[in-house]
Amino acid sequence: MNFDILNNKPIEFFNENGDIVGQIFISGSTGDLYVRASGSNGDIILGNENTVGDVEIGLPSAASNLKLMGGGTISANGNTLTLGDSNIGDTVVINAASFSGSMSGSFEGNGSGLTGLTTTPFPFTGDAQITGSLTVSGSFNINGSSRTLFTSCSMVYSGSNVTQVTQSFGSTQQITNIIYSGSFADGNPLSIAVTGSDGINKLYTLTYSASLVTQIIQS
Repeated sequence: MNFDILNNKPIEFFNENGDIVGQIFISGSTGDLYVRASGSNGDIILGNENTVGDVEIGLPSAASNLKLMGGGTISANGNTLTLGDSNIGDTVVINAASFSGSMSGSFEGNGSGLTGLTTTPFPFTGDAQITGSLTVSGSFNINGSSRTLFTSCSMVYSGSNVTQVTQSFGSTQQITNIIYSGSFADGNPLSIAVTGSDGINKLYTLTYSASLVTQIIQS
């Protein structure tokens, strides 16, 4: 049985009081399909809420755009939200004039780089692990400290104690000075200050029982 709807007449839905609660119609000027739920609490639900299934938009051979005209939130309703499927080789690109808000937790990028994350500064909190290469065009600022794997290393001694470590990578050098303080009569320093040219500065206080270290406190 076929039903024809002429002259773009909408399909209308009413509640038991005779109030209109929704419409489905075609725009005569643009040919767009409209699915409208009336009222501020009228949600549009695709699929069966009680059945697990996928919602597909468009064709595999043609890209489709999903626009939230007034902005909004993409939520997993308290569950885990995943963008992209690594099992089928998806590529996820975040491309915007600016990125606001914050990201926390562990962030891992596998591949040739991260594209489209632009803001000043990029608000990221947590651990960032990149497997592959990272290309930065412009300035890249790190507030805090960073460590790099170096190709060569040299050390300076005072007696049997290492007092300076110089690590080199090409023309870049990272120098760490080590200062021991306290009584050396028994060969046991009471504190060790580590000062790096990369901005990492640590002070370690040692507690002994005879010649054995029983506690190390970083301050």
